Amino acid sequence: RIRWTKDLDQGEAVEVSARGPLVGAVVARHRWNNSTFTTWIGLRAGSRQVDFRLVADWREKGTPQEGSPMLKVAFPTTLREPVFTCDIPFGTVARSPGGQDVPAGMWADLTEVVRTTESSRAVPVDLSAYFDHDAFATDEQPSDGDFDSMGMSYPVSIFASARDGLMDFGGLPWRVPPTSPGAKNAIRAAGQTIQLPGGPAETITIFGASAPSADGGHAKLVFRDGTQETVPLSFSDWCFGPEAGEEIAVRSPHRFEPSGRTGPECRIFARSYPIPKGKVLSALVLPRAPRLRIFAITLGPRVEARPVYGVALLNDCKHGYDASGSTLRLTLLRASYDPDPEPDLGVHEIGYSLLPHGGGWAEAGVVRAAWELNNPVAAEMVESHVGRLPPAASLVSLEPANLVLAAVKRAEHGDELVARWYDSAGRETQARLKLGFGVRAARLTNVVEAEDRGAIAVGGGEVVVSTKACGIATVRVVPASRGSFPRPVRPAG
Repeated sequence: RIRWTKDLDQGEAVEVSARGPLVGAVVARHRWNNSTFTTWIGLRAGSRQVDFRLVADWREKGTPQEGSPMLKVAFPTTLREPVFTCDIPFGTVARSPGGQDVPAGMWADLTEVVRTTESSRAVPVDLSAYFDHDAFATDEQPSDGDFDSMGMSYPVSIFASARDGLMDFGGLPWRVPPTSPGAKNAIRAAGQTIQLPGGPAETITIFGASAPSADGGHAKLVFRDGTQETVPLSFSDWCFGPEAGEEIAVRSPHRFEPSGRTGPECRIFARSYPIPKGKVLSALVLPRAPRLRIFAITLGPRVEARPVYGVALLNDCKHGYDASGSTLRLTLLRASYDPDPEPDLGVHEIGYSLLPHGGGWAEAGVVRAAWELNNPVAAEMVESHVGRLPPAASLVSLEPANLVLAAVKRAEHGDELVARWYDSAGRETQARLKLGFGVRAARLTNVVEAEDRGAIAVGGGEVVVSTKACGIATVRVVPASRGSFPRPVRPAG
């Protein structure tokens, strides 16, 4: 838990360190307690990102009384309801922008997403027959409701933007529950079966929240032909979230306790589920989850989520990020007092970059930019010598751009070359692995190279492999001859 924060926004000194056609940069120096920080901030010609290089002499120690000092870098943005995405090994995960530190790899991203749908085809479901709980209160009667069974309630004013009894969720209308004093306006999930109006629909969107703490389980979609589909249905605590697959439908800066308004902010969330093509949904069976509350359900057309713009924060050695609303932060250093009282004591050099982008992070090349930051091209001067390689050559390349080549190495057993890659954008793809030497054969294997998953057609030094969305592919390549692999060229003499 973070008790307090102090912004180091007043530098002891700021000076221009580079002013030229290739690089423009300043150096900022800060001091806090016993620690000093020197930050190089630069823009490079042709680059879309702002680069930072921090040299920190960290001399802070934690105590049981004062806690553990921590150094973060924060980038406030003007994004309204961004999606928080984190890099993880061989993939990504969407996490809650609720201010909690979470693990990530080389980058994290906030992207604004616009939802569009054909609202005229949506059917807000009337749930009045199923409401069994009062979750809303007013300034005049703050003790009217009891959402969390601990005396706390949503404010009726959370629906202030409603028109004709309907709220808007990215173009999808949902019905406002009754909020007059004493009215029932929420469903406590206890395994009830909710009958739904028949008719064509492509999605079902459920609006709800949980308290105290998150809750949920498995719900069932029941179709008119008698078949069923089990789906996970859970919602975050009304003052936290959203988690992956959840979106904030509406929020209020306050909530109610019996004595009146109190904090923190409270929210109602939405989850959408696709309805299989050709199926007509007839009922929803709720899970048995005592803290889960449902406020509204809408049947409608498919909702398209289009990324508009965002910002990614890349780094070369740190793995703790958090997003608090529209502010993206990276944890740089921390102190401790037990069991190790000096975990980060000393001088550190940390590189990170801020990359604003249009569209989504996948299309903007965030993954490639992060790999380039962590694996910069190194040039080495050597004496002139005779070599057998052409002026330009490539050992291996991989297309299209959503695929990331994670490893190229010799096989654990044998003389084959092993190439491993993954899809970073959630798109099923035909991978084209191009090799700079003759290929006799190629076979799919697993990540530990212990399973033969079949031969792959090769031709002209190219291997084509179908790669699943978010999938990993590992290929063993047999060279046309034993001497096919390009080998390092040593200077003559």
